[in-house]
Amino acid sequence: MSSKISKTRFSLLLLCISFLISCQTLAPEKDNNRLPLSPEVTTGELKNGIRYYIHPNGKPEERAYITLLLNVGSLQEEEHERGAAHFVEHMAFNGSTHFNKNDLVTTLESLGMSFGSDINAFTSFDSTRYHLEIPTDNPDNWSTIALILDDWITGIKFEPEEVEKERKVILSEKRARKGLGERLSEVLTPINFGDARHGKRMPIGTDETLNAMTADDLRDFYQKWYQPHNMALIITGDVDPENAVKFFNNTIGQIKPSNAIKPQEYLIPAKQEPDFEIITDQEILSSSLNIRYQTHSVTLDDYDALRYRLLNQIVVSLFNKRMYELAESAEKPFENAGLGYSQLGNDKLLFNFSVTPKDGYFSQGYTRLIEEMKRVEQHGFLDTELERYRKEVLNGSLLAVEDMDSTHSSHLTEQYMSHFLYGEHYFSTIQRHLLLEAVLPTISASEISEHFKRLLSNPLHSTIVYAPVNEAPAKDLKNDLYTKLEQSVQVEPYQEAELDAPLMVALPEKGSIVDQSSIEAVEATKYQLSNGATVIIRPSDLSNTEVLLVAYAPGGYSLASKQQQRSAMESAKLVASSGIGSYTRTDLGKKLQDKTVQLNLNVGRYYSQLSASSAPKDLELLFQLIHLYFTEPKIDPVVAQNYKESVIQYQRNRLNDPEQRYADELHLLVTDNHPKSQPWSVEEAEQIDPKIALDFYKQRFSKANNFTFVITGNIKEEEIKPLIEQYIASLPATDNTETWRDEKIRTVERNIHFSRNTALDEKTKVNLQFHKPIENYISETRFRLGLYEELLQQELQAKLREELGEVYSIGVNASIDRYPTEWFNLLISFNAEPGHENNLIEVIQQVIKKSLSEPLSQDKLDNIKQQRRMTFTEGQQSNQFWLGQIVLYERENIDYYYLTHYMERLDAVTAKQIQETANMLFKDSYLITSIMRPDDGADIVDKVEQKSEQAITD
Repeated sequence: MSSKISKTRFSLLLLCISFLISCQTLAPEKDNNRLPLSPEVTTGELKNGIRYYIHPNGKPEERAYITLLLNVGSLQEEEHERGAAHFVEHMAFNGSTHFNKNDLVTTLESLGMSFGSDINAFTSFDSTRYHLEIPTDNPDNWSTIALILDDWITGIKFEPEEVEKERKVILSEKRARKGLGERLSEVLTPINFGDARHGKRMPIGTDETLNAMTADDLRDFYQKWYQPHNMALIITGDVDPENAVKFFNNTIGQIKPSNAIKPQEYLIPAKQEPDFEIITDQEILSSSLNIRYQTHSVTLDDYDALRYRLLNQIVVSLFNKRMYELAESAEKPFENAGLGYSQLGNDKLLFNFSVTPKDGYFSQGYTRLIEEMKRVEQHGFLDTELERYRKEVLNGSLLAVEDMDSTHSSHLTEQYMSHFLYGEHYFSTIQRHLLLEAVLPTISASEISEHFKRLLSNPLHSTIVYAPVNEAPAKDLKNDLYTKLEQSVQVEPYQEAELDAPLMVALPEKGSIVDQSSIEAVEATKYQLSNGATVIIRPSDLSNTEVLLVAYAPGGYSLASKQQQRSAMESAKLVASSGIGSYTRTDLGKKLQDKTVQLNLNVGRYYSQLSASSAPKDLELLFQLIHLYFTEPKIDPVVAQNYKESVIQYQRNRLNDPEQRYADELHLLVTDNHPKSQPWSVEEAEQIDPKIALDFYKQRFSKANNFTFVITGNIKEEEIKPLIEQYIASLPATDNTETWRDEKIRTVERNIHFSRNTALDEKTKVNLQFHKPIENYISETRFRLGLYEELLQQELQAKLREELGEVYSIGVNASIDRYPTEWFNLLISFNAEPGHENNLIEVIQQVIKKSLSEPLSQDKLDNIKQQRRMTFTEGQQSNQFWLGQIVLYERENIDYYYLTHYMERLDAVTAKQIQETANMLFKDSYLITSIMRPDDGADIVDKVEQKSEQAITD
């Protein structure tokens, strides 16, 4: 059913332009305002009423993405069914006509899919979505997918035993959500929804209804709503539309509806009086205020709606850029402020003006936010602000057209879901660009300004204040805030600086390439430069608009003294926040707003690194910026002071959160209170010194001979070599190189049991960390450990979730660190019902013991191998994959054999070899058990135990 995608982009451009012209020319007069629909998708209905959207796309190759979409969610539940839509979604993976129990997931995994990333489902107020990714190299896979879709539509069994197991899983999922987010939701839900049905139909359900729901209840809901006319089938990727329609008409298209019921629409009524709410919580680390206005939303189906959407996006973008500039200024009236909006039901929007004031300046912070709102209300936005926005958006839109062959198939699904659920129109990449090109120039700064005024004239929906427990705002806040909002105070117009100065005053004196060699394994070329720097380039045609670059050097803040450490750690952030040359960071952003250039700086413990990307047309600009950040870095004293105050404020409030205190105490214990591995504190933050930071940064970035630059993407050797000579070979260097320092920071080599009864919520968090130093590291060890990690993850998931129903998910993360010394780590983390954790820890120990002594599952290993084949094959189709691999192999001096023979190694590795590696790593390893239980109100008792026995005993 596959369809290879042609790359005749120019022909497609002409086709789509012709399509747009025909839509405007041939449409009846009354439809002239209607937006077009993309010609790239084939859409219609199967024989039984299932709507289909089929969009052929070539990236990644031999992959198809399938979504079964139901326009029914929790809003359609009756009172006793609360949580049923989500419960049914879970049961779709736990027994159906053609797949017993968990066989559906196992079958998909055998095709190379991973549960969670490639196989997933989601339930909301108004929809239920099932997502699959399949390899299309085997035509039989389509028959498997048809069976699965058939079962989801009409064949879920709801066996009582499986319902009971999944009930426990869903209750575990609900418990795992407990935390700050849930506590805030309990307050915000009645404010957001009022008496609307939404507030009483949260998709997860309630403990009472979940515990009471029977298999018959679930079956009734399922049979009532899972009807073909309520469904859409969306397929993107390697698929032939004509064949697909025929195939699915002959399979799921034969399913007959058993009723004609359609979901009822539930709207959220407009709020008549604004709410005012102050929320305090131990886990809220800084105070903030949110002023929210309610207005209408529109369905994106005509030009008026498109214009309205653009007006909303523009006012948000322009206002936020002003707030960002203020937060970076010398006066810094607040930590941050901004404007955003979100959908509220199907017909309303909430616009939210938010501010996080500086510590101790709450009133001044929100007062300045209101002043800036009035500044726009009175004087509007500038033509220059709008023009930069236009250029930025059209530049990005044009790049998308130039690179449309690289669009990932999974990114195409969302617009078709929106069309089925809400009637939103969908566009091709070219259509989207042409629409923006046609509409944006007709929007003036005055229209944007008027739109902002209308926004402020909308009814006030609510004001929400968040604060730490010890920082509740003044009692007269409500009256003061409303008075300032209503006051007619005149403010001065906004002014901005000129942006005419060049970034680079004069070109540096060129260096040269003194040696050139080939890295055939990755089709790359290595240059040695006259200043000692190394550059590796890998030209590719994987994206037309992408160039990626990483420059790294050993050293990092491990080279700092204890007194320098905090300044060294923050040095790259301070430099990046200070702009370059005569430009502040804000003005630099304005100057580069219509360019496609990104650059990030980092000084880590063992490496200093610069990461960057650009479009090919902006490559020289990127190289200029790289040169400037190496040769002319600066730290603005204002930026440094603002940053330091922000860090101090955060650290002052951070320890109000018991989870932060727990993490700090555990960290000190497992690192043996090492002086250079201390948690942050106010005292540590006060040590940040901009002079020390800048000196340290210069020391790291003044040695080009210590750096390796890796560049990949749409580059041509003959064009990039002059840029390398001009901007990289000319960087300063020294006669010597440097490397990182071993500070002797180690995880303590003993078993530890650490627990605290300090959690705010009724759940227990557990981490099990197995670790030990190792010697004679080889890449094959890491490779086999990765496979063992996935096998163990599946075994634990099967035992703790599928069999026992005790957890919603369990994390397994295994690694072998190379620096500062070779060290094995395997971390298992999960949430448990309080009181169940000790038993689960014992179960996990037994699963690990079994995996080390009994033969590993060959079927599961085969499935994991197939998943890795798919992941590796897809990875090779991205520049990011090649950049990451080259950096890893060069930095760690790994033989490229391990990369070029990856598939052969994967085929050859056996379950016995994996088990032998796991036994070698677990032998004589240590175990750190850390448990955070709910606060029982009793005094904290020291429950740290140090044990000498092995982590895994016989």
